[in-house]
Amino acid sequence: MTLRRLVVMLAIAWSVQIAAADEPRGNTSRENASSREAESKASATITRADLAAAYLRLERAYFAQPPTEPSQIAAANQAFDRATQAFFLGDNARAIRTINEITASLAPEAQTALTTLAAFKVTFDPPVLVLDDHASVRANVRRIYETAPSAEIASLALRLRDSGGGVALEQTFDPRALDTNTAESNIDLSGAAERLAAGSYAVEIAAGGAAVNIGRWAVVARSLDLVHDDYEVQLATITPSTPQLAQALAACKARNNLLSDHPSDASSAQFLFDPTALAKQVGAEIESLLAERDPYVGRTGDYWRVLAAGEKEIPLRVYAPLIAAEKSPLPLLIALHGAGADENMFLEGYGAGRIKRLADEHGLLIASPSTNSFGAKPEVLDALLEALAYNYELDRSRVFCLGHSMGAGASARLAKNAAERLAAACCIAGGGNLGTEKPLAPTLVLAAELDAIVPRAGLERGVQKAIDAGLPVELRLKQHYGHTLVVGMALGEAVEWLLGHRRS
Repeated sequence: MTLRRLVVMLAIAWSVQIAAADEPRGNTSRENASSREAESKASATITRADLAAAYLRLERAYFAQPPTEPSQIAAANQAFDRATQAFFLGDNARAIRTINEITASLAPEAQTALTTLAAFKVTFDPPVLVLDDHASVRANVRRIYETAPSAEIASLALRLRDSGGGVALEQTFDPRALDTNTAESNIDLSGAAERLAAGSYAVEIAAGGAAVNIGRWAVVARSLDLVHDDYEVQLATITPSTPQLAQALAACKARNNLLSDHPSDASSAQFLFDPTALAKQVGAEIESLLAERDPYVGRTGDYWRVLAAGEKEIPLRVYAPLIAAEKSPLPLLIALHGAGADENMFLEGYGAGRIKRLADEHGLLIASPSTNSFGAKPEVLDALLEALAYNYELDRSRVFCLGHSMGAGASARLAKNAAERLAAACCIAGGGNLGTEKPLAPTLVLAAELDAIVPRAGLERGVQKAIDAGLPVELRLKQHYGHTLVVGMALGEAVEWLLGHRRS
């Protein structure tokens, strides 16, 4: 562990202790200790997919009907910062419980049911159902965290919804047997699963009129492992004749590697996407490559790929509005996520994927790489611009960078290291260390008033030093907001500000 990371972790731990001191006390210290012990055990079984499901539920609920009262906004943001701190300290059960409580607070009429239903996780055996495989099919239900006895419901339903929203399967179970994080309920789905068609199914836990989406399960007509292996053989025969086709081949190989009968619950590129649709797309991409055509030229919509930059491949999420098909020059926004997230964060999280709606509104091409891999080196930025230019007409005078937290720090470094390439940069809840030396691309820093992860005071000091040195920097304070929920709220303002700049 680096010294910097150790300092950050100690600071977070101190913040958690302070936040905990302000929380309402339980009946006894023994009850609190017992609850913490149970949540600690549960954290060991919680996956990235579980965390993502809870977080995405919150973002959708929050931005479907944003709170308007300052006190409610502040309470939700401060609670989410506590959940973030719990996540960084490895207390995933506490993080999910806190996130679920925030989501429930946005719908008081369903608060008890929502908190109870969201306390469960479901895994399937097999993880992907192959229709011609007649093996047994089971769903494993486990409690992530304990709920209050008064919130218990005698009967819950495991429900699968198809792509059209219809109920394709429903099985009931008794949750009262799952009184600890180690207890499991194995539901036999063998007979019911025979009625399922190939596709991606939303998984719900339901009771009465309430239901909570907790993940997805894929049903396929043919083993994804076999599909992957067949595609891999075809890809091995392709020798790219140009740098453009080499870049496309790297992307297609990486997309093919997502196809698996045992997808990783730690890889959001696998658990967020429909593998049936992906398998069809990869097959079509291979046909194009065999004909020496780049399958990503002018592609619109939302897709995952990699950027081949030298010896490494950088995971990358791309969103192109419909106007991209018209081959008119597009402004480009490079979006860099914060620590603990990945390349899918901006397109799925932050304002429930608000950046895609803004891209459609402004005719904006979005490229969101893994911040950890992308960094802030000008040569990596050049590799991204070159790769995207193979597929889209870019307006080089309007290349922007926007980042959150760790991504804000990377955006600030790019604004300095690649000032001649960027029209402007925006840093949200981070990136205040801009220095005092020119050059620097015009930079907007958005600080959150209640940020417990990157306090506003440090950002204000860093920005003021840059302003005093004559650098083109602006600071705006977002009242009542904390570290992460501020991103979805501030994205519209950030994009408007960025698009007001053009590099000469």
